[in-house]
Amino acid sequence: MNQLRNIFIIAWILAVIFLPVLASGQELAARAAVEKQEVFVGESFLFQVQVEGDEAPAQPDLSSLDAAFHVQQKGGQTNSGKSITIINGKVTQVSKSGYVFSYSLTPKRAGTHTIPPITVVAGNKNLVTDPVTIIARKPLETDEFKLRITLSKDQCYVGEPITLTVTWYVSKDVRDIEFNMPFLDDDRFSFEDFEDPAQMHDAVRIPLGSGEVIGDRGKAVLDGKEYMTLEFRKTMTPKPVGKITLPQATVSSKILTGYNRNQSRDPFSMFDDDFFGRGRRGVYTTVVTPSNQPELLVQALPANGRPADFSGLIGKFSLTANAEPLDVSIGDPITLTVQVAGKHIKNVELPALESLPGFREHFKIPQEIAPGETAPMVKTFTQTIRAKQTTVNEIPPVSLNFFNTDTGRYETAQSPPIPITVKATKVVTATDAEGRVLSVAQKELQTVKEGIAHNYAGPDVLEMQQPVSERKPTPFWLVVLLLPPACFMLLYLGLFFIQRRAKNPAARNTRKAYSLFLQSMKGVSGNTESEQAYETMATALQTYLGYKMGIKPGAITFDDIETPLAEKGASPQNIAALMDLFTTFEARRYAGGSASPQNINDLKNRGIALVGQLEKDLGS
Repeated sequence: MNQLRNIFIIAWILAVIFLPVLASGQELAARAAVEKQEVFVGESFLFQVQVEGDEAPAQPDLSSLDAAFHVQQKGGQTNSGKSITIINGKVTQVSKSGYVFSYSLTPKRAGTHTIPPITVVAGNKNLVTDPVTIIARKPLETDEFKLRITLSKDQCYVGEPITLTVTWYVSKDVRDIEFNMPFLDDDRFSFEDFEDPAQMHDAVRIPLGSGEVIGDRGKAVLDGKEYMTLEFRKTMTPKPVGKITLPQATVSSKILTGYNRNQSRDPFSMFDDDFFGRGRRGVYTTVVTPSNQPELLVQALPANGRPADFSGLIGKFSLTANAEPLDVSIGDPITLTVQVAGKHIKNVELPALESLPGFREHFKIPQEIAPGETAPMVKTFTQTIRAKQTTVNEIPPVSLNFFNTDTGRYETAQSPPIPITVKATKVVTATDAEGRVLSVAQKELQTVKEGIAHNYAGPDVLEMQQPVSERKPTPFWLVVLLLPPACFMLLYLGLFFIQRRAKNPAARNTRKAYSLFLQSMKGVSGNTESEQAYETMATALQTYLGYKMGIKPGAITFDDIETPLAEKGASPQNIAALMDLFTTFEARRYAGGSASPQNINDLKNRGIALVGQLEKDLGS
């Protein structure tokens, strides 16, 4: 008996594998499906476009729904499966393939809305769904739930940030909370997160659209009744002038309204039953609460008294500035720190220092402006400047124009001037450096982390071309005889060296570093404009050290290469001399003015001699 059963099982398996398989054909089709057809305005429901016969259809276009619904994608997934049947020895395999696109739709207004036919491209065919009718009812406020929107001002100026507060008052336990805030997508406003930990008592994350917002749980009394509250804020900036009524917002939630008695109790559903096991299950009802619609009067900024360089900053601000060091030489870096304080400072930018009186004439200012660091009520900017002449005795005031909404006038926040002392830069020549050893602790000029790399681009374009050697003419027959193997050998060697160079570009850069340095220094002479000469020599030194140390040349500072040089065998004397060369380049690069041809040639020869010593130290 067992043997007969085994034979039957084997025969069934063979039939499945080897007998002709009749796959039932599946036609391409698409249909629309909704979770419910009657909802409240502001209540989201699930909408699906279901495709049969194709596992990879194209994403359908739902832009036709934008007028009546807020549309949010919820992703998609395949809907495929297989089944096999055997009837009278005939094996039939049924395969189903498909894909489901899911969306969350939220009605914008009350009334009857029709979801139009949706076209889906599947299997090179256009599939069209049937239309679906949705009834959206107007939500009604109840004593148990209220939603209030308040503005910090009912009148403001265009571009003035104000605070919008959303408070939901609740008197029952709820779940599945969903806020619908149409004004967040309104082009008439811009919004930013408003997070003030000092005002938070019981912080909670609240889903809002495709993101979230930080809210606060608490208690409050409204119309003589005590409620639990859920509240969050946004900073809102109006763009147009005129009277604006905010679109109505809603919040939907589910509340427990009763219990259903189960006819047959599930032994594993003990948490849904009451204590006596009578099999009661909770019944939840969706409640949608509408908000009020506050009005805002937006006024235009006055033209009278508007500064020519007004940047559009609105509010009330103060400004302070400090600098260090205050006793410097020409070209030394001075760190200027500017702090702007105010209520809404996220979009505040540092004024262009070059446009302020006294800065352009007396200081070198990098073209790149450092971004500010924002803290509550304060934004800090840090900028490096360098004095050009010894006649400079102060850092000029830094000023910021703004429109004061409290006074209704344009005002200027200004820092006082900062006294400084600027000394002449000492010129270091080859004679000064001869026999002199500087330790790192004895350097005369203070360096910053950026060093001579500040505002430099890596000179990767420097490529030295090898000259083509001349060859004497040879007999014609010898050329004919040797040309094919010579070409083959040259081709082979060329491919070999190309592959070798491609595998190890760092080694190639290391080998050519010294020759590139000498090639660059040839372009420097006593007749070269001083500032250009210093920049060329500094760039050449950067490139050499970058290639030798395997560091991007455009970002080299002395701090970057001091330790690696020592580890690779550079002598302490040469490292100290290199530090002195770095500080000299930095001072001369930013000091401005002119230098004598003798000074430029001395510095050039000093650099060439030092790099030659480094080549010996590094074993090149």
